[in-house]
Amino acid sequence: MTANQEKNYSAWNPGIESDIPVEYESLETIYSADNVFTDFHQINELARITGLNHDELVQFRPKRLALHELIVRITANIVVAEGVQEEDLGINFREIAIYIFKQYIQPHLAEIERDYQTLYQSMLDKVSKELDETLFAKSVESPKQSRFSSWKWFSSRSKTPVSTESPSERNFRL
Repeated sequence: MTANQEKNYSAWNPGIESDIPVEYESLETIYSADNVFTDFHQINELARITGLNHDELVQFRPKRLALHELIVRITANIVVAEGVQEEDLGINFREIAIYIFKQYIQPHLAEIERDYQTLYQSMLDKVSKELDETLFAKSVESPKQSRFSSWKWFSSRSKTPVSTESPSERNFRL
């Protein structure tokens, strides 16, 4: 843990990390096909290549995203009875979540999934366009200008375009 992370402890970042044994990592819910479109091996490879955390690379299914949002809304907006037994809070929370999910979210899942696909395709189109215009754009090239441009028709050899972008500029742009 870095010194910067140690300084930022709070109720939302108590500094507790759970290390799941490697042989059980693939069983985590963020890798379950019921919850995500990506698989364990894809995420490991992307994390290795990009240096991003696994949870930043997972593509959750719309149903799971709706459930996450429901859990946040229950936690923020609904009083859940604690009960006498230690486990009563969890039991009551689940009952509320199941009821709301079945009554109000599940009937609209097809619409949620359609909206998700529309938004996902729109995002892919925008990212693709941005990459085409920046990262994958062809270098700006201009023909070498001659003082005697009218003589170009009489020239026996063809002029090749010269890039105005240096190799270091191209690398920086990429």
